[in-house]
Order: sequence, then structure tokens, then C-alpha cells
Amino acid sequence: MKFIRKNILTAVFFSVFAILLGGALISCSNGSSSNDEDDDESSYGTKIYSESVTFSETPTQIVPAETLADLSIKSLTIKVINVNYSGSDDWWFTACSDSSWSNGAKLEWQSGEDANSLYLATITDAAAIATYKANGIYIAGTDSATAAVSVFYVEGEAEESNASSGSSSQTENSGNSSSENENNGNSDGNTSSGNENNDSSSEEESTYGKKIYSNSVTFNAETPTQIVSAEMLADLSIKSLTIKVINVNYSGSDAWWFSACPGSDAWSNEAKLEWQSGEGANSLYLATITDAAAIAAYKANGIYIAGTNGATGTVTVSYE
Repeated sequence: MKFIRKNILTAVFFSVFAILLGGALISCSNGSSSNDEDDDESSYGTKIYSESVTFSETPTQIVPAETLADLSIKSLTIKVINVNYSGSDDWWFTACSDSSWSNGAKLEWQSGEDANSLYLATITDAAAIATYKANGIYIAGTDSATAAVSVFYVEGEAEESNASSGSSSQTENSGNSSSENENNGNSDGNTSSGNENNDSSSEEESTYGKKIYSNSVTFNAETPTQIVSAEMLADLSIKSLTIKVINVNYSGSDAWWFSACPGSDAWSNEAKLEWQSGEGANSLYLATITDAAAIAAYKANGIYIAGTNGATGTVTVSYE
């Protein structure tokens, strides 16, 4: 009997030990993964969207304007993780404020490998955030890739971009990866010149009024492309509109030209952008519209732009 009792006690002891050990191992593994995720996201702000998305090369709305309209937003952060893609193309993800790539913000790789790679974009420029609030948040990426997409915001008042602001270059030079690389190449070629131009640009823009659009555009000579929607202009009290083009990149031999108009197939109320200063890629082109009837047409139809076919440039729209 003593022998049997001893064996039973031994068996019970080892069974309890195994259960405790296994439970400890499982708890440690799950806890570590969850805590890492929580720690990462705590610095982004309040989460307002988190869904699995199948990407398309055409921007798709993920957060409607209604979700953002009443929020006080200092910054927006868009996060992509858990990427699943069976193709051979390089991964890319870009957020923007409408289906025509306005205020594009390219998501940059941060950490991880393969499916666990983390991509982020943070938008802090007040004008860009205002456009996102007006139109919603759209996203595009490698066609047919799927991933978990989250959107966060930090409460507060956003700041206008200036020469030293990193968020300005982030929102202006994204949305089209090829033109982004070309613009970066121009600025990297001469650091001193680039800084001088940025300072000059910021000083000049203060005289144009409030910025409502700034992004890299690839121009089309035949069909004007909408850059600012009618909805964006509808509730604004506008005395004048100023359209600015700078950072031009063009490898062809045609003379440069740029024109704004209030429609894709009607050149009525066309405003030709005239050269103001600078040379080559640093040339500055401007058009200011003050006629009340013309402004009414732009408010009703939106602002479209056309130019030398295949040229790229940074386009900014301001109003007073």
C-alpha cells in the first residue's frame, strides 16, 4: 500500500509541475507579443480606424470625412503591417486626401521583415490635415497586396509648414514614387541652393494667403487634371486664388507652360502661369485669379491644371 501511495503522489506532483510549467511558457509568449504591439501604438495617438485592406493602385477611401470633421487634429499617423503579397513587385503604400493623389504621404518602412514589416506615415502640416478632414483619408499600394491598416490622430492644433518642417516635404513629394525621387534628386544635387529656395518659397507664400493644396503633379498637355475639388472650395470666402508651380523636372525639348482652369474639357477662365524668377528646376511660375466670375467658376467646378506633357512639378494653391 505504501508503494502504491508513493507512486500516486509522485505522478500527481509531476502532472501539476508540467501544467504549471506549460502555463508559464504560454503566458510569457503571448504577453510579449501583445505588449510589443501596445507599446508601438501608444505613441501614435488615438486609434480611429483598423481594418484589413486589399490594396489597389487607385486610392480608396478608408476613413470618411465625417469621422474626421469634428476632431481637433495635430497629427495623423497611418500604419501598415502584416503584409501578404504573392507577386514580384516592390511593396509601396501611399495615403492621400482624395482619389487624385492630393496631399500624398508615402508610408516609409520602419522595421521588421516580410509580413512583419512596419510602414508608417505621419502628417503634421495644417493645410494637408485640413484637406484630409474635408475629403477623408484614402490609401493606395501594391496591387492585390493585403495588410492591416490603422489610422491614429493626436489631438491639438496643427502647425503650418515652413522651411524647416519635415512634414511639408513629406506631404508635397509623395503620391507618385517616381516624381518623388526626381524631386529629391534635384534638392540633393545642391544642398545650399535647395535651402535658399525653400526659405524664399516660404517667405513668398506668406503673401499668397492660406495654403489649401500642395503636392507633386505630373502634367498633361491635352486634358487638365483636377487638383482641388469643388467641395474643398465651396464654403470658402475667396477674394483671390494663387496657383504656384516650382521644382519642375522635364527631360524633353518643348518649352515649359502651365495653365489652371475650372474644368477638364473647358478652357474658359484659363489662368496661364507666368514665369517669375529662378532658372531650370528652380524656376517659379505663378497665376493669381481675382475676377469674381472666374472665382465663382472655380468654386463650382474645382481647380484643374495642365502643362508641358510629361513634366513634373510641385503645385501649390493658396487663397485670400
